[in-house]
Amino acid sequence: MLSGSARASVGQLAIALVLAACSPSVGTTDDAPQGPACGPITCEVGETCEGGECHLDCGTDARCGDADAEVCCEGDEVCHLGACTMPGSACTPGVVAACGVPTCEDDEYCDPTLQQCLPQAATASCTYQPPIGEFDPVIKWAWEGSTTLSEYNQVMMTPLVADLDGNCLPDVVFSTFRGGAYNSDGVLRVVKGDGSGELFNVTDPALRVRPGAQLALADVDRDGTMEIFACHTPAVSGANSELLALRSDGTLRWMTTELLCVGNAAPSVVDVDHDGVPEILIGLALVNSHTGALIVDASPTRGAYSTAAELDGDDSNGMELVAGGAVYHADGSLYWDHTATQGGVGTPAIGDLDGDGQPDIVSVVSATHMIWAYHHDGTLLWGPIDVNQGYVPTTGTATGGGPPTIADFDGDGHPDVATAGGWGYLVVRGATGETLWWNTDTRDYSSRVTGSSVFDFEGDGSAEAVYNDEKNLRVYRGATGEVLLKTCSTSGTLFENPVIVDVDGDDHADIVVMSNNYSLNTCDDDVGGGPSTSGFKVIGDAQNRWVRTRRIWNQHAYHVTNINDDGTVPTMEARNWTQPGLNNFRQNVQPNDVLAAPDLAAELVATYPACPSILLTATVINQGAASAPAGISVTFLHVDADGNTLETIGTVQTTSPLFVGATESVSIDWTPTTPGVQPYGYKVKAVIDAGAGVNQCDVTNDLTDAINVSCPMIL
Repeated sequence: MLSGSARASVGQLAIALVLAACSPSVGTTDDAPQGPACGPITCEVGETCEGGECHLDCGTDARCGDADAEVCCEGDEVCHLGACTMPGSACTPGVVAACGVPTCEDDEYCDPTLQQCLPQAATASCTYQPPIGEFDPVIKWAWEGSTTLSEYNQVMMTPLVADLDGNCLPDVVFSTFRGGAYNSDGVLRVVKGDGSGELFNVTDPALRVRPGAQLALADVDRDGTMEIFACHTPAVSGANSELLALRSDGTLRWMTTELLCVGNAAPSVVDVDHDGVPEILIGLALVNSHTGALIVDASPTRGAYSTAAELDGDDSNGMELVAGGAVYHADGSLYWDHTATQGGVGTPAIGDLDGDGQPDIVSVVSATHMIWAYHHDGTLLWGPIDVNQGYVPTTGTATGGGPPTIADFDGDGHPDVATAGGWGYLVVRGATGETLWWNTDTRDYSSRVTGSSVFDFEGDGSAEAVYNDEKNLRVYRGATGEVLLKTCSTSGTLFENPVIVDVDGDDHADIVVMSNNYSLNTCDDDVGGGPSTSGFKVIGDAQNRWVRTRRIWNQHAYHVTNINDDGTVPTMEARNWTQPGLNNFRQNVQPNDVLAAPDLAAELVATYPACPSILLTATVINQGAASAPAGISVTFLHVDADGNTLETIGTVQTTSPLFVGATESVSIDWTPTTPGVQPYGYKVKAVIDAGAGVNQCDVTNDLTDAINVSCPMIL
């Protein structure tokens, strides 16, 4: 049942419902003016009969307030949130519904009926906490190949997610190869994030990419369309190659003349100098994102995986360029370098590990299978820590350690560091390097440098680790290393990692995990042991209980603050390690409350356009704190005087997403087949069934109060 204010908020839908079926005014023995007859009673002058009850007659104006305190609104005012309200500016509800990008003020929503802005309902207390420990993942959909260049179906890079076609829903961007040729001749592809089809395939042989390298996405010129940055296929497999930029339709924008892509490189997009024109960071070289012109080549170590951050505290000289163990200023001058001490260039992650408010750099050096942590000025925080925890492998060499992640794994409010090796997944405490846990249920005997990502699926403050090795995808419980999910997903392994993102726009997190079967095509016996697939899979919770997250993951060195929700690049990137709820690296989150939930309620009215048919209308309002999808079922019930169901009249579904404060009306025609009961005629209720995938903060208000309906000519 709606609250009083919520009932009033949908009162506008009963504006001027003058019921033709109500009997006309009848005379009495005196000459006093009287209102219309309404069943066994007579309304007052100025009232109208609706559903066997007398209400204030507002004509074409909106009526507002509770039954005992009704008022008529004036002119264009509507009844909203319990008061007569003048709607705000015109807006586009389609944009709100599809993108979640408001066209109204922060405290307003775009009403889909009026197409004007109205105040939002109060939402502060509406949350849903997923049950802890009930991890029930399912494959929502999968891409295993295309009819276009069908032999190119192997994926061994990090898939990226963003809106490429401007329809406000995510797309998946990835590169593919055929056979085992992951060093050249890759085909870049884009498919729709809900699995409904392909967006495009880049079939031009001149625009083939290096399929084992990473991609990056961003709207670098703020024109509303994304650019794709990739490593061009080398002329000779495995050689260095150019960096190229593609438009959002897959056509070429520019290609560098320099061979900036060394090995399976990973470009990043960042506005290093804060001038509004982002740069592409590839290794330790900077390229103008608009033209492809080389700006800085800080080090010959171009193949290093890198990121950018403000380390020296001086915004005026731009951000620092960070490879694991080596840091340069934006102009290419050296800040500090420990690569000789640590035995090579590592892969980096950045966060405030020791709680001093300053950034720290994690460096994982695969060549020495060691982890180091440095203060922002290059002084040692801790390390080296052995990725293998002293284990000496009997197969292959001891080298290994993939790109690190930073997150609060055990829920103690302090960041931890994780990396995947060849024989185990390791989590250490960020402040000290002390081992939190090491799970040896891992196999990566080939590259031993695969990446991982992090997400707090249950919103309990403890992040889970998501990792794909040569055989399986696993999700580890953050505090203990317990395996929550193990499912077949083979890979020859390079630097790739799964991503956690709302890929289908349903307001719930998904795992997007790549796979290939050119090398290993069977999984462990305990998860089937049968042939693996190629491509990628989208995995979600069977009951949509995983919390909300962003709809974008735009690069390998993703850390939330590096990209805006609309794909533009921040001119002045917020320091991730100082932001509430962040201080992480390769962990996706929602900028606001991840536990926010919808709360659906309804108001039921009846009108009589053509007795004996009765038009029942239920107006569903979302008075919660998060959106609800289209397809909410509303069932109309004929009940007796005690509220017991006599018959189900029918069920109708909503057709549009219900964002916070938004409403949608659904109606059904009903012609009773039994005589009504004096004095009220019939009693009718409506009940909302949100479905298993919509978790509300309150389900006690899904059933409306019974209303009296009567068509006088059939009583």
